[in-house]
Amino acid sequence: MRTSSSLRLCRWLLVVFGLLLPYGVRFLRGLAWVRQYAEGGFFGVFFVTAFQALPITFLLALSFRCRTGLAWFFAVAVGLGVLAWSHWHLDLAADAQAALGLVAIPIAALVPIALAAEFGLFLERRCACRPLHPRKDL
Repeated sequence: MRTSSSLRLCRWLLVVFGLLLPYGVRFLRGLAWVRQYAEGGFFGVFFVTAFQALPITFLLALSFRCRTGLAWFFAVAVGLGVLAWSHWHLDLAADAQAALGLVAIPIAALVPIALAAEFGLFLERRCACRPLHPRKDL
């Protein structure tokens, strides 16, 4: 099955935007907040990005499952919103155990993503039951 070039582009943009999301959100709060994620050097950045890849991979898998893109739109919007909100509020300097949030945030984001995808799939099925223009010749 061939995929359209626009869908392929959307998938690439999701990967790039999703992996850079924690740093972009923290950049809005200032360089001191970005340094919290980048203090570990290459391995610190790799650690954050590796765990951030969990929900992004889940969203990519959903893009192959959804037929019309409605469910994928809900899942991407909710997923990136939850991830952005969580990374915005995570302060690593507040507590020694705050670094556990770097592992917990991407794993916990899978639940709202799955719920949003199910809601979108429900809407897809519901819209498929009712055609936009019913035949009048019957």
